[in-house]
Amino acid sequence: MHNSHYKSRLMYFLFFLLIVQTILAQTWEEVEMHFALRDSNEIKSCYATTFTNQDTGWLSTCLIENNESGGFDFIRKIYRTEDGGVNWFVKYINRQKLDVNTSQAYSLFSMEPDYFIAMYNDSVAGVLISEDGGETWINSKIADEHLSSRIYKIYFFDKLNGIAFNEDRWFTVDGGYSWEKSNDTFDNRAPTDVCFFNDSLGWMVSGGNKYATDSGYLANTIDGGRTWQYQDSFTVILSGVDFVDSLTGFAVGTDFRFSTAFIYSTIDGGIHWDIKQLYGDGYYEDIGFLDEKYGWILASGGRILKTCDGGANWETQIDGLDCNFRYRKLIILKKDRVAFAIGNKDSKTLALYRADLSDLSVIGNDEISVPKGCCLYQNYPNPFNPVTTIKYDLPQNVPVKLQVFDLRGRLVQTLIDENKPAGHYSAIWNTHNVSSGIYLIRLNAGDFTAVKKCVKLK
Repeated sequence: MHNSHYKSRLMYFLFFLLIVQTILAQTWEEVEMHFALRDSNEIKSCYATTFTNQDTGWLSTCLIENNESGGFDFIRKIYRTEDGGVNWFVKYINRQKLDVNTSQAYSLFSMEPDYFIAMYNDSVAGVLISEDGGETWINSKIADEHLSSRIYKIYFFDKLNGIAFNEDRWFTVDGGYSWEKSNDTFDNRAPTDVCFFNDSLGWMVSGGNKYATDSGYLANTIDGGRTWQYQDSFTVILSGVDFVDSLTGFAVGTDFRFSTAFIYSTIDGGIHWDIKQLYGDGYYEDIGFLDEKYGWILASGGRILKTCDGGANWETQIDGLDCNFRYRKLIILKKDRVAFAIGNKDSKTLALYRADLSDLSVIGNDEISVPKGCCLYQNYPNPFNPVTTIKYDLPQNVPVKLQVFDLRGRLVQTLIDENKPAGHYSAIWNTHNVSSGIYLIRLNAGDFTAVKKCVKLK
């Protein structure tokens, strides 16, 4: 009887473990992409992809085609999907004679399902905007000259304010219709990836460095991208960066031989970075997190790695794809709890993978203590120079603003401006460009308001 009871409990445990592991596997499924017959027969090389929600996405392709005069045309197309990447329809075509000095790929961004922006760099630099899902387009210049390199990344803080990157930074305050080049002194290669935690705090990484061969850099901004400071001016070739909160972040890349993968991690907003080398693991292309626990890495050979413990450990989730498979971008839509990974199986075939992340909200969560009330703690250290940490508690989901003011009541910086669920939080204030003196930290959380005084030393 005792053995029977023991075996029953063991079988139940093994069955439970199997179910949990199956759910935790969070299988990625390949999406069968369909194009019009002509597009399916063309060589498609995907240069940019973006998804606005779990259904609506955009991608751009480039190809070279013979023209009637015996030369070649450079053709760029913009596609749209409304069913999660299954069916794609051409929404814009640009055809021009091939000119290696001017013909470059589009960079894409979509704020809403029907609002879409593509920036380009031909004989002049310009922007394409559609507000009706690609049915009609507005085409305008952002600069009279051909830029030294194409726009690589676009990011919008809200519907009006955005930033774009090549070797320079470009800013818009009208939803992308006009752009102004920054006059900052940051002088290096264009970033390969950019991550913003809020409208002030952000990071960028690069796989190129004008001061050294086969290296990159890590840089940080505390003023919405207006100015940047190196956190590491000579890194390995970095291709992806993501931050879980204002303190915890990760970046991935490889060495110049593309044989050793690297994971950079920080728990203090990038003041210090821990570097992990994975010899012989190829290269890591991109990284992204759903929350403080769950994250993914796109790796060479079509592999996808996953962490369930905030990046402490990583395990292979997808393996065995063609060694020539090349991922290009990882997209994690936190609101929809879905992820997309897009790449090229070869020069003629695009590949799109999708993962449903909805179960991860209830699987593997430890018991989390919920604060009994709102609280703003004294920053630490205090006095400080140049960085201090601010902790606060929220008992429920509320709109949060964490801001710093001078003694005259003038806003110095907004650290947090978003809705947050109940929990314990911390934010970092990096004051490299702030003069010494006394400042006021103010927390607004729903109807709750609290203020703490802090001192920055010379």
